[in-house]
Amino acid sequence: MIPRIIRYLMGFVCTVLGLNGFLNFLPMPKTAFPPFFLALLATGYMLKLISTTLLVSGILLLANRLVPFALLLMAPLMVNVLLYHIFLDPGGIGLALVVTAMEIYLAWVNRSAYATVFQPRMR
Repeated sequence: MIPRIIRYLMGFVCTVLGLNGFLNFLPMPKTAFPPFFLALLATGYMLKLISTTLLVSGILLLANRLVPFALLLMAPLMVNVLLYHIFLDPGGIGLALVVTAMEIYLAWVNRSAYATVFQPRMR
């Protein structure tokens, strides 16, 4: 029951944040954007890639389809979001910690799906 609730919460958060990357319905902070964020904007594709990854992963989590794959897709994003907030924007670390904890918990619950990833040789 707890993994299902956490999967739905994480799926909802990722879906909303992914949709926001395309629809911009959440208010942007009034402070100046850090250079890191401006660099992502300047690429022209990076924010769309991040939003697409969040959206696809969120939908997969909500639909209970390919959950281990969705968690693998999001893992690099979660690491970067957490490190961004640790080093560049500590004020916004709350949500990053919660979502990272949910990611780790769901990966642990689904750890049997990753067993072959850690095998030193192919069979």
